[in-house]
Amino acid sequence: MGASQGADGPAGLPRLALLGLAALLCCSALPRFALSTEYNYTEALDGSYFFYEAQQAGPLPTWNRAARWNGGWRDASFLNDGSDIGKNLTGGWFDAGDHMKFQLPFGWSASTLAWSMVEFPAAYGPPSGSLFQTVRRNLLFAADYIVRSHVNASDVPGENVYAAQIGDTDTDHARWCRPEQCPEIQGPYRPTWVADRTRPGADIVGEAVASLVGVASVLKMENPADPAIPLLMTHARQLYAFAKAFPGTWEIPAGDYPYRYGTHKWQDDMLWAAAWMCRAGEGASYCADAVSFWNVGSNMGIGWCPGMDWDNAFNQASVMMLGMADRFSASFLTTVRTRLDYNLNLWHVSTVCTQPPPNTDSNGDGLVDDGHICYSPKGFAHESTWGTARITANAAALKLAYSKYLPTNPEDAKRQRCWARKQMRLMLGDWGRSFVVGFGCNPPVRPHHSSTMCDRDYSITCDGNTAADPRPNPSVLRGALVGGPRKDDYYVDDRMDYILNEVAIDYNAGFTVALAGLLQLSASTPDWDAYCGTAPTPITCPWACSSCDSGTQPGSNLASQRSNCYSCVNARGVSKSWQCHACVGNATYVASQGQHCLSCVSAGADAWACQSYCTDLSSDIAVLPSCTSCVADPAVRSAGPWRCSVCMAPSVLAKGAAAVEACMSCVRSLKGPYACAVSV
Repeated sequence: MGASQGADGPAGLPRLALLGLAALLCCSALPRFALSTEYNYTEALDGSYFFYEAQQAGPLPTWNRAARWNGGWRDASFLNDGSDIGKNLTGGWFDAGDHMKFQLPFGWSASTLAWSMVEFPAAYGPPSGSLFQTVRRNLLFAADYIVRSHVNASDVPGENVYAAQIGDTDTDHARWCRPEQCPEIQGPYRPTWVADRTRPGADIVGEAVASLVGVASVLKMENPADPAIPLLMTHARQLYAFAKAFPGTWEIPAGDYPYRYGTHKWQDDMLWAAAWMCRAGEGASYCADAVSFWNVGSNMGIGWCPGMDWDNAFNQASVMMLGMADRFSASFLTTVRTRLDYNLNLWHVSTVCTQPPPNTDSNGDGLVDDGHICYSPKGFAHESTWGTARITANAAALKLAYSKYLPTNPEDAKRQRCWARKQMRLMLGDWGRSFVVGFGCNPPVRPHHSSTMCDRDYSITCDGNTAADPRPNPSVLRGALVGGPRKDDYYVDDRMDYILNEVAIDYNAGFTVALAGLLQLSASTPDWDAYCGTAPTPITCPWACSSCDSGTQPGSNLASQRSNCYSCVNARGVSKSWQCHACVGNATYVASQGQHCLSCVSAGADAWACQSYCTDLSSDIAVLPSCTSCVADPAVRSAGPWRCSVCMAPSVLAKGAAAVEACMSCVRSLKGPYACAVSV
């Protein structure tokens, strides 16, 4: 006789065991929860450039994937930039979660992205491919801003003027707002500061030169006769001559707000610029300058650092020079390699961050001081508290690039590559969660970023109260690397914790190089685990399902709600599973609200929209299907799902479910929502 069947399944199998089995199946039986032993570096690489598109200021190009007309949330912003000096300085990238435009991190980021293309070209595919074209468009967007920032271009060095910064940090950081609406909130004060012969800035200008030559080099990979190349190179030569004739680090004029991206030295930026000019075949004088700047820098603090960033390009310039054996002497390149060996091997220590050696815990917090490299209990490398993932990703980028130039030392090349892979895997998910927005298992959903925290409906106020809202950001800043965990492996996904959850254009620059390096090197390393001598680690995300269990609210249909949450996770995938969890994690919801929220998210809508415009407004099961169907409708999502909420107004709800459905049907036809509400 077969086993009898009960309401909970086969007799003798407890209800909780069934639920546990369901979770196990959700997490292990479906391919998307046990993908492989390697992360999808192509997806992460593409996401990184999506982040840069989300950071665009000024009029947005039609191809911007974060733009409202492409299903995103962004639109034109700060259209008067530069007007105070009579110039059009719209465009460029916002620096971080704010709306400042700093040329130093901007130039370093753009030149570093170009470096990823020339150092790891195979990662981007053929010039006709979609990824290559995505990068090309983004780099041209950056180069266009740099060219227009060269507000007075001349072959006479002392006549050049370059816009060094736009925006007042005190004003900008005082308020949260949509970039599209900030001028109305902050007022007209958005000054432009420049570098000229009286206030030189070889650091900022050097990075601009590197960017222009880098973008020209990328264009040459597709078409050596591209008409933009001569223009970019002309500006590069003029700016290089200006910076060389008037050296020094840029300073804001006395009396103005002093915050800026200050740099310790300018020699590394000019080294980076000279190395690019030398690589581009601009002449022996630039190669000689590169040697001179390298020799000077090698005897300064900038020459004895383990990484790279907007404040120090010495190591990445050194790696680039190793690829130009035909332009530098063998003895010089041996010296360069010796220094890189020393600097990059500083990462290979055994210090545990929570076990500080003597004299490395000056504040008594039980953690190794900044400036000393250490490893968290989970193995994450730390050199600083602020932006630790950025610093470690930059080191990974350097190590992967440097490993290309160690043909006679394959063991050291392996050591550098395997260290980089391990650290990048920790960022992508091996730590226990992803630190990349919109990617992998349990990614951050509350990055410290103003435009994504604002409702997509521009008529809804976005301010400091919005910033304090604990719900996930309504828009997903896909591809952005957040600051990352502390040295003791503490991390909280909190928008207001800007140390752990800051995002910035320089955070993603080295991270992008490292992704490209892993992607290109994977072609010759099909089995990284065998190569590195590590045990295979399947990429799983049990969190995606266990959060359905822990978040589900008590009710008579507990198992059904969990099942619907699993189905939602399966429909949206690991990287979007947090949207499903938002539906079942609201303690104020009755079962019907959670179920319809899940249905809405499963259909492709954002959880924020499903909740804010439908399930937060009513628990009436008779009206929720009409609303969630409206929010999930692709045409409505593109036009603005806030339209559906008009039909959930008390005046319409009072007329009953039929009136709500008629109103929603009207909205789905893209008629004016307020007219739809009045007509029913």
